[in-house]
Amino acid sequence: MGAARNFVADFVPGWRALLVALLTAGALLPIVGVAPATADPIPGDTWVTDGDVDAMAIANGKVYIGGRFSQVGPNTGGGAEVGTASGAYNAAFARIDGAVYAVVSDGAGGWYIGGDFSFVDGLSRPRAAHLDAGGGVTAWRPNITSGAVLALHRDGNILYIGGDFTSAGGSTRNNLAAVNISSESAVLLSWNPNANGPVRAITADGGSGIFVGGDFTTVGGVGRNRLAQVDLASAAVGNWNPNADSTVNAIALSGTNVYVGGGFANVGGALRDSVAVIDKASGTVGTWDPGTDGIVHSIAITGSVAYVAGAFGSSGGATRANLAAVDTVTGSATAWNPAPDGAVNVIAVEGSHVFVGGDFLNIASVARERAARITAAGVAAPFDPDANGTVNALAVAGADTYVGGGFSSVNGSDRNRLAALDATTGVLDTAWAPAANGDVIALEASSDGSVIFIGGAFTTIDGGDHRRIAAVDAVDGTIDPTFFAQANNKVHALHVAEGSLYIGGDFGTVSSNARKRIAKLDETTGAIAAGWDPIVDDSVRDIATSPDGNLVYLGGLFDDIDGTPRNEIAALDAATGNLDPTWNPNTDRRVYEFEVTDSEVLVAMGGGGGRVYSFHPASGATNWFIQADGDVQALATRGEHVYVGGHFLNVGPESRPFFFAADLATGALQPTWAPAGNGGLGPFTLVENGGRIWAGGEFTEIEGRSAGRLAYLDSIVTAPPGSYRDRILSDGAAVYYRFGESAGTTALDEAGSLDATYSGSVALGRSALIADTNTALELNGAGAYVAVPDSDLINTGGPFEEGPSSCGL
Repeated sequence: MGAARNFVADFVPGWRALLVALLTAGALLPIVGVAPATADPIPGDTWVTDGDVDAMAIANGKVYIGGRFSQVGPNTGGGAEVGTASGAYNAAFARIDGAVYAVVSDGAGGWYIGGDFSFVDGLSRPRAAHLDAGGGVTAWRPNITSGAVLALHRDGNILYIGGDFTSAGGSTRNNLAAVNISSESAVLLSWNPNANGPVRAITADGGSGIFVGGDFTTVGGVGRNRLAQVDLASAAVGNWNPNADSTVNAIALSGTNVYVGGGFANVGGALRDSVAVIDKASGTVGTWDPGTDGIVHSIAITGSVAYVAGAFGSSGGATRANLAAVDTVTGSATAWNPAPDGAVNVIAVEGSHVFVGGDFLNIASVARERAARITAAGVAAPFDPDANGTVNALAVAGADTYVGGGFSSVNGSDRNRLAALDATTGVLDTAWAPAANGDVIALEASSDGSVIFIGGAFTTIDGGDHRRIAAVDAVDGTIDPTFFAQANNKVHALHVAEGSLYIGGDFGTVSSNARKRIAKLDETTGAIAAGWDPIVDDSVRDIATSPDGNLVYLGGLFDDIDGTPRNEIAALDAATGNLDPTWNPNTDRRVYEFEVTDSEVLVAMGGGGGRVYSFHPASGATNWFIQADGDVQALATRGEHVYVGGHFLNVGPESRPFFFAADLATGALQPTWAPAGNGGLGPFTLVENGGRIWAGGEFTEIEGRSAGRLAYLDSIVTAPPGSYRDRILSDGAAVYYRFGESAGTTALDEAGSLDATYSGSVALGRSALIADTNTALELNGAGAYVAVPDSDLINTGGPFEEGPSSCGL
């Protein structure tokens, strides 16, 4: 093949370069690209769902997801700027990694926001932040380190902050604080009214003070039950003392009247159900009494009308679900009646339109998910942000509106329990949209990637009769006409191997054939395998096959197979379906998932001491196990590690909320990869793709960042101390190809996610130049090469090209 040649690419600023060396005829050392590596990875930028993700499959550069969701949308976090006319999302605005409860305009095209978040676009902004007119997060940081911000009021260059907190700007501030906003320094003022309970509403009193409402009973050491007046300069508490007997959520000033709403039944000694009017000067309760029969969350006054929002069934003497317009003189409801089908949490009036946000899905007889704009005639205008969770805050400033809440996305696309995303960008594939009428529990790609098999509790796909199992085209999502099978109960598990599709679940028949909780089908047609008929006495939750293809592993809730005791895990002969007599780990723990490597069978198990077990693939002997303090539900492997997800907080003595990684050979806990999750039962499914660990489940955040039930995390890299590999990675490699694979066509990028592909006559596992345990590859012939992905780290516009410099072999 000619004389060996050495080659080094030109280095460029940032050390993003490519190093290739030909040391012997056709033998290659690692390709390395240098950039900072990370531990405890934050979730990548992918679209998210409004319901649980229970299953995932990877094929054709896509991530297919299934579960219990109805919408998939961009990951906005808990706040978004949208167009006032249309509700279209402005993608330039920073992502809010948590809930937003309050928002006010900064008067210059930007917004001050408050809530229960820690990060904005990855920057530390605990519970309050400023977004400029371009959507970027500014340096303004009042640093409210506990609780939540529930109310904001801007008065010139001063921002008054109310909520449920105990400190701001490094000083003690109980539930009320004031911050200078004339610069980005967020200087905390000495103003300190010291409320002893949460402040939920703030509005100007029309003079030199503010009215505040909430759950407090004292302000500034003075007894004030849920309502008070505070001087803007001195923080002195005024004599105004209406004395509400329960929570005040809303305050609105109109002339000499102060309108209040909440959960109270008595104000100033007078019976007032959830809404009342109070004299601005004296604090005396007026006779106005709409008599609302539930909690009031927000009030807005315009002219002679008081708009009242909350969770109620009547107001002003008429049936009015959650939203009413009440005459400010008579207290009677007007004819205006949009009748939202869920609670309304916030109202903002702009001209002749009323903007509302809450938990509704329909309003004024049209679909509007959680935010809407209603005309004076009670008709829903085109404004449709389509938030996937609760809207709690809303402010309008000309052509722009900011909505905040407990959602994770706006402007999403409807999807009935099935969707596909681009595996690189995380953006929804608009062409793939099969619709299931029930939960999707399992997904599996066919061996050639052309079909996606679906299992679950559904009975129809796209309206067609497909009971609990179906096959759809991987490109356009249409039903595959060549495949047909039906199960009479839930399908929990799917596994493709050697031309067969194995299914497991709760069923007793498959396509009218008796099959007790497990069956073997033809991968192409769905025809049931004759004679392959093991009888399992309870649910099968996952299936896998041995590295040699001879065994079928099954796990679940069962105790018996074909009359032989097997405690929730077993192996069957792949050809006959007979129970394997020797493979019997006998752990007596609920099995959720298998992950099989060339040398071990990894099992995720439940229980108060949930575990990951590593078993020998042939004997079933235990190699090692790891114990957590809750269910272990999902597994994925990459390189030398197993990635684990579940409903746990600790693994042994170590804190590991929802996620951890361990060494495949020993089970030793990986010390640096510990992305902390929160919310619900955690991840239900994990898959690996190109260095990314994709997670789906019930979580809402990872590492404090918004991750609405779907996220990906970068995988980890470790190395033996002192090794060449260790030195490469410790220098901050962004991409690293060892070429140490023994089989397959993938060249693993051990530092990142840019796996390469072997093409042509490539011999793997060759002896390296240095006599040690490492191996190399040999390229035999002109058509043999390693195809490296195009990226900013490896720009393949030319032969190993990087920026203005390029060179070739």
